[in-house]
Amino acid sequence: MSPLVYDLKMTRLRMRLLLLVVWLSALLLASASFVYSHKADSAEVQSLELWNKWSQRNHSVNATLSPVLQPLTDDKMCRLAPPPEYSLVLVVITLFLPFSIVVALYTRIYRVVLDQLTAIRISQTLASVERAKSRS
Repeated sequence: MSPLVYDLKMTRLRMRLLLLVVWLSALLLASASFVYSHKADSAEVQSLELWNKWSQRNHSVNATLSPVLQPLTDDKMCRLAPPPEYSLVLVVITLFLPFSIVVALYTRIYRVVLDQLTAIRISQTLASVERAKSRS
């Protein structure tokens, strides 16, 4: 898109719609974990119990570090966990898709810059040849 027509193409309405899409997609991704969550299986519960055992053994270290590292009690444990498919989709949508878009756009910008540099060099070469012809 040319910078000269940017204001014509990026209107206030279009910008508001883009912001709305971004916020709604974030809300959809965040709420999907609650909709598609499942009851934690025994392996997940065991990992929490291992964490509790470790944190109780190292209580003096935990007390100095952070209250977040304190042992989890049953009333603090979240027994719901999102399915692995949700985590995969979340990583793809929030990490790989934006990364791919950024790489594609920067590649496009790089190519345009190279084309502009080539055009500038050609015009400079032609100008120097013209000057050399006019001198002789």
